[in-house]
Amino acid sequence: MRIVVRQYRLTGPGGRPALVTGMLGKLVALVAGTALLVLAFVFSVVLLAALVTGGLVLFGYFWWKTRALRKRLRENPPGGHVIEGEVIGDREPIRDVEIIRDSASKDEIRR
Repeated sequence: MRIVVRQYRLTGPGGRPALVTGMLGKLVALVAGTALLVLAFVFSVVLLAALVTGGLVLFGYFWWKTRALRKRLRENPPGGHVIEGEVIGDREPIRDVEIIRDSASKDEIRR
């Protein structure tokens, strides 16, 4: 049994060998990759800060708009009064439901 090992090389546009050859090219690639990682990290930190700021602004707006409601609830707590009683209405009582089985149709509900 013969084992074939294929080695692939990164190539540039048009199938040409990549420009990252030699020690200088590898150093430039390392610096460029590091710079891209640092820029991505800075971008993510700025985006996170913007989202946190937006969330705090929305929370502050909601808190400010509900201050009158909170003041009324502090002055008159809802648990202070309990109203008990019966509800009297003119609704019809619920009638019994009977199921009629018919061999020709599905189950029907008659009221």
